[in-house]
Amino acid sequence: MCELSMPSTNAVLFDMDGTLINSLDSFVYCARKTLEHFHVDGVRDEWLREQIKTPFDRIIGTLAPSLQEVERKKAIELYVQIYDSEGYKLVSASRGTKQVLEKLKSEGVRMAIVTSRSLLLRSIVPTLQLCGLYNYFDTIVTSQDVPKPKPEPYQHSLALKRLNTQPARAISVGDSPEDIIGAKGAGTLAAAYTKGFHTLEELSKWAPDFIIDDLERVPEIIKYDQ
Repeated sequence: MCELSMPSTNAVLFDMDGTLINSLDSFVYCARKTLEHFHVDGVRDEWLREQIKTPFDRIIGTLAPSLQEVERKKAIELYVQIYDSEGYKLVSASRGTKQVLEKLKSEGVRMAIVTSRSLLLRSIVPTLQLCGLYNYFDTIVTSQDVPKPKPEPYQHSLALKRLNTQPARAISVGDSPEDIIGAKGAGTLAAAYTKGFHTLEELSKWAPDFIIDDLERVPEIIKYDQ
């Protein structure tokens, strides 16, 4: 039997929210506190959990249609303040994340985070540090680093450039259609993670190269030279 050498896949690009970390509860918490501050009542938790999968600034008009434009801007500012000061502390690493990252690191795989965050940029590093994940990554690419965010391929392409690798040697892992589309547009393989913000049915229609329900499968799908 041939022994495995270093992986021919030498880079993994991870989405953050819903993939590496469980952040939905933190988003709901901050949205609820913001709505209460502006005396917005009648928003059911189940509906809020579904809506808040979209960034708060895009859905404030839906969540609080009675607020005027000035109030909406203040609500967005308050949401960010709450998140940066306390909301991020409700985040936890997804199951098996540390073990997976440790294994990949030990095998010489370089790693990047490709996140669509725009409002909550200041909390990215504190969140990763809180979860014990920050030191595993070689670079973090946010929506602010490129002309257009996911599903456009710019973020994935920039991550590849920073990691000094080629698309054919990388796999992207994410929990949304935007992750799959962006990865394919940049030329990498795409692994859809089904325990995040989107269902298996929602992800399957975008034809990812892999479908995983556990991040511990990531090292298994990396190709090795024989």
